[in-house]
Amino acid sequence: MAASPRTESGEQGVLAARLAIPEAQHPRVPEPTGKTALARSGPLNVATVGEEATVLDALKVMAERDTAAVAVVSPAGIVGIFSERDHARNCLPANRTAKDTPVVDIMTPFVAGVAPADTLRRCQSLMNERHVTHLAVLDQGRLVGLLSEADLLAARIAYFERIFQETEMDQKLLFLRGTYSC
Repeated sequence: MAASPRTESGEQGVLAARLAIPEAQHPRVPEPTGKTALARSGPLNVATVGEEATVLDALKVMAERDTAAVAVVSPAGIVGIFSERDHARNCLPANRTAKDTPVVDIMTPFVAGVAPADTLRRCQSLMNERHVTHLAVLDQGRLVGLLSEADLLAARIAYFERIFQETEMDQKLLFLRGTYSC
């Protein structure tokens, strides 16, 4: 029979209680979503190129927008995401020229999309599951942004900093009331 995490008096041990919580949480800090991560990255102006564009066209747009990826779109919607990683892995080793290579030949076909309300945890698990570095954020089928691993990391760090600040404030308030001691 496995040992219970509760003590003889019926209270749950601190370590067992912490292990039962999968991740840091705070009642006043909502879990971040794809929408909050996009908001942190600035105005929602998605860098796109058409499916007839060349790799050079896509690289120019990426340089102008200072972004690591662009969405490749057709009149029907998004068909893929072209990133610096795609260029490095698919174009350069094959000695293909950026000027003559269609972007659809080396882009990552559209494999991962999330809704603005999806949590960062879901976004990260989808990236890991599909082995991609960017996700398309789709609001009712309309492309509203691209999320990168760096965007998710920055949003998660901001989330944990906010939890830390709120917890620290709670401890200070309890200490001032005389109900918390170090």
